[in-house]
Amino acid sequence: MTTEQFISSLTLIPLRDLMSVEEEKLLNILKTFGCEKNKDLENFIKNPTQALRFEKNQTTRTYLFLDENINLIAYFTIALKVLDT
Repeated sequence: MTTEQFISSLTLIPLRDLMSVEEEKLLNILKTFGCEKNKDLENFIKNPTQALRFEKNQTTRTYLFLDENINLIAYFTIALKVLDT
């Protein structure tokens, strides 16, 4: 599979659209993400008190790239407000 074929096989889904799914199923999807180079990225998406809370509070919008097996391959988050860390 070429890089172009791989990229075109991914599906971009807003996290907000998946929040109507049973929470346990959603958390299982988010747990499929891994990032060995930056554990903060991994923790942000896997920790329900972060990405999901920011989405519910309308502080951020997170978009997920899922493969055909519903594995989370990548994500990005856009801040809608200034975030205090």
